[in-house]
Amino acid sequence: MTTRRIASPRIALTLVFALSIAVCVAASNPAPSRSQSRCILAVLDVTPSYHGGVAAMDRIKGVVRALGPGDTFLLLKLGGTFSPEDSVKVQCLMPPVAPDLLEPARNIPEFQQRKARLDAEWAAAARKQAALLRALDKPWPGQYVTPPYLLLEYVSHWLATAPPSAEKRLLLFTDLKHDAAGVNSAMPPKRPLAFGGVSALALFVPWEDDWAAREKAWADWFGRSGSPGFSMLDAARSSVAPLLAPNSTPREPGKTW
Repeated sequence: MTTRRIASPRIALTLVFALSIAVCVAASNPAPSRSQSRCILAVLDVTPSYHGGVAAMDRIKGVVRALGPGDTFLLLKLGGTFSPEDSVKVQCLMPPVAPDLLEPARNIPEFQQRKARLDAEWAAAARKQAALLRALDKPWPGQYVTPPYLLLEYVSHWLATAPPSAEKRLLLFTDLKHDAAGVNSAMPPKRPLAFGGVSALALFVPWEDDWAAREKAWADWFGRSGSPGFSMLDAARSSVAPLLAPNSTPREPGKTW
């Protein structure tokens, strides 16, 4: 004859209560999510025909303030003869944090060590942010000749070299009007480019009679170029549209106790 030992109700309840505490502690100290690297390219039109002005620069500064570890940021000038040496005005690469910093700490000394390293990474990012903001405060003289077609070719090539897993955004502070080499057009180029995985946004675009036709033409062109989304915003919508979420890299590690 075999016998089975049955746990008393008090022991069973105690075990359930202990397990509940463990679950609650784990939920209150989750492991930080791994932050995704982001490549953000902004284009600022400095030609007299574009009227984004101070408002456009304020939105660009807001994008800079949202940057953090793992982000790449470029600001290109649109106006005058295009060349990478002259047109790329600001560029910044913020290396991502080491993967072990995003793992939950197993004890207090490990937590303190990782927290100190994360603080250092965020302090370095803050210094780069400050340098970018100082660069944006410098005067941007206006220039005639607007070659967005050439600039888009360069931007397309640049973004194609970004890591495949990176989130890619293109912010176009321009009226999307090409006026160079004898061609004057508010419509996109005839030939699509490579913008696979690049979300594009045109901001402070003047509201004119042909808005609907231009908006559809550019949306179709970016779609044929592989972009998952394109929006064209007038001045009112450009002032409030969300452009970039704050960097998601945690400021302190998770913990398992």
